[in-house]
Amino acid sequence: MAPHQSTIEENGTSLRVTTADEARIAIQTLHGYIESLNTQARNATIAAMAIDELELNTRARNTVVVTGKIETVAQLLERTEKDLYNIDGMGKGSVDNIKETLAKHGFGLRTH
Repeated sequence: MAPHQSTIEENGTSLRVTTADEARIAIQTLHGYIESLNTQARNATIAAMAIDELELNTRARNTVVVTGKIETVAQLLERTEKDLYNIDGMGKGSVDNIKETLAKHGFGLRTH
């Protein structure tokens, strides 16, 4: 006799399970997958933001945009701290502000 099967549906995805433990594991896996997709979508949205939307202080924003020719958060995330210091007019206060602001959004500068 075949074991009893149940179908679990979560956000359009179906799984067939035979035990309550399998069902719990399947639901946890689906929730983790959905959370990962939501995080990826959020990160892509933030990375596409213009620097002006990032809430940097005025000096940091102006130095990055005008002198550094960096227009989006994605472009900023491609830079290292050393890259920022190589921009004319960029000082420790501005770099610290950039790093703190990125960290608030779960991001950071490149390390290499």
